[in-house]
Formats: sequence, C-alpha cells, structure tokens
Amino acid sequence: MAGRSGATMVGKVVEIALVAAATLVVSEALFRLARPAPRLQVTRPEVMGLPHGFEFVDGQPLWPDYEGGNRRNEACPKPGTINVLLLGTSVTYGVTLPPELALGPRMQAELDAREPGRWCVLSAAEPAYGGAQKEAELHRAMARQHLDVVLWEMWGNDPDRTTMVGANAYSFGPMVLGPGGLPRVIPMPIPLEQWLFERSRLYQYTVLTLGRQVPDRERWARYPTELLPRLVQTVEQGGGRFALYAPTRMDAPLAELVKSPSMPEMRAGRWIRDNHVPLLRFAEVLKDSEVADVALDPAGHLNPEGFARLTGPMVDWLTQVVLPPDARPRSVDAASSPDAQPATSIAPSAAAPTDSPGAP
Repeated sequence: MAGRSGATMVGKVVEIALVAAATLVVSEALFRLARPAPRLQVTRPEVMGLPHGFEFVDGQPLWPDYEGGNRRNEACPKPGTINVLLLGTSVTYGVTLPPELALGPRMQAELDAREPGRWCVLSAAEPAYGGAQKEAELHRAMARQHLDVVLWEMWGNDPDRTTMVGANAYSFGPMVLGPGGLPRVIPMPIPLEQWLFERSRLYQYTVLTLGRQVPDRERWARYPTELLPRLVQTVEQGGGRFALYAPTRMDAPLAELVKSPSMPEMRAGRWIRDNHVPLLRFAEVLKDSEVADVALDPAGHLNPEGFARLTGPMVDWLTQVVLPPDARPRSVDAASSPDAQPATSIAPSAAAPTDSPGAP
C-alpha cells in the first residue's frame, strides 16, 4: 500500500509539472504572437530595420537616422556656417511625418529663407532616446564638427540610461534593478534571471510590468545637479552655447498646459533661472492654439500644422536670444573682405571620446 501510495504521489507531481510546463510553453507562444507592449521602451534592431545592430557611443546604443530621409542634415556644415544641433526624442524627430515636415528641416528652411547658406541645423533626435543617449549623440556630433549652438529637448526620460540585454536596448530608467542589472519581481540566481530575460517574452513582460519603480524625487535628483551642468560645461568648452526647449503633453487645453510646467521644468527650474540658461516652452508658443489643430496625439507629438506654428518663433528665439547677431562668429565672406577687422571666432571643439561602432 505504501509503495502504491508513493507511486501515486509521484505521478501527481509529474502530472502537475507537465501541466505547468505546457501552460508556460503555450503562454510563451501566445506572448510571442500577440507581442503585448510593456510599459517601458524596448528597441529591437530588427524592428528598427538595422541589420547590423546599433551604433555605440559612450556605451549607449544609437540608431542615427534609422528611417533615412536626411533628417540629420549631416552634410550641411561648411566653413563659416553656424552649426546648430538639436538633441531630442520622437517629439523633435517628428514621428510619422515626412522628414521635410519635422522640426530640424523646417528650421533649416526658415533660416535659409532669412540668411541663405549661413546656418546648418543638425538633428540628432531619435524616437525612444533617453538622456544618456542624447548626451552620447552630443559627443558624436562634437567629434565630427564644431557646434555653435546645442538645443536640448527637455523630456520625461532625461534621467534615463539605455541598457543592452543581448541584441536589444531597454530603458530601465524608472525601475529598481537587482544585483544583475535587471528589474525583478522575485529574487533568483543572476544567471537564471539573465537567461530568462533574454529568452522569454513572458518573463520580460512580467518583470517590466510588475517591477518596482524609483520614486520621482530620487530619479530626478541628479538632473539639475549633474546632467545639465555637465552638458553646459561640455558645450561651452567646445566654444558653443547651450539652451533648452520644453515640449508639452497635449492632453488638456494649451491655455491650461502653459500654467503647468513639465516634470523636467519643475525639477530644474531653479537651476535654469540661476544659471540664465535660455528656455523655450512649446506650451507658451502654442498657447493660443487649439490642441486638435496642432497635436498628433496626447503624448506631445506635433502634427504638420503644429510644427509650422512653432518653427518661426523657435527660429526667432534661436537668432535673437540664444545666439544674437553680436555673439555670432564672423562669416567666411566677411572675414576675407579687405575692410574686415580681425575677429575672434568661436574656436573649434575638441573631439569628445567615443567608443568604436559595433556590438558591445
């Protein structure tokens, strides 16, 4: 009887294990078919159309101009041009829009109409970029040409770094990470945790959805004390000027949104005022517009009309506040004129250190 009872117990355990394994296999298959989106950004090179993977600078994965269309305008800089770099996310990139309707190309066209051949607007804005990626793009750009002006988009993921797990890039910024550098729900051996995260969409979704988050105050603590001062120092050491622009969500009337600073503005407002850093708020520029006329979605992306209304005031701000005429370097033509006086132009920047492109 004891032997038969023991065999029955073993059989039940095996049966439960088989059912559990089958359930996990089926659930994993369903997750791979359904591809539910976790609450954090996951960037996969095959989805981005990058057969050779990402480019890496400062240990951060970059996907420069992954859609093509010359949004970056990298061939523009010439001797004597005033080079302006935009650093931002999908808001600046102009998600879903043709390249010519995005912010960078629109600013270039407006400046060309005012001063043909004098300005170059370079855009290093890409969808899903966090603050560490934007800073890496700054170093990448400074290694290629002198920058007279750097315009930094203030957005909700500015405190974030992007982490590589296998071939994919994850933004774990607001999440509490375990000893293995990954979010977790329950403690487990690090090798098992990494193996599951890389291979199981079900496990990924579970930990990304249920994992704990860092409190906002802690997450943003270093924004005005470390990141922004470091950016200003980097740009000024290269002979350029640094300024900020703040997009806004489009989930309320703009007349109300203009009274509600974004999270980056709230956390860095005192630092911005104390250091006299120029700031352009999209909500202020668009406050007389109806959201339906200028917004692509509630998340803050603009439609073509929104960018059209923004471009002129943003160029005015750039040319009158950030880099007014008396602060600009002499043009090549002016410097070569027989009547020209010797002038001190902005010195070329030293190349910032970069990692070699390729897989980590």
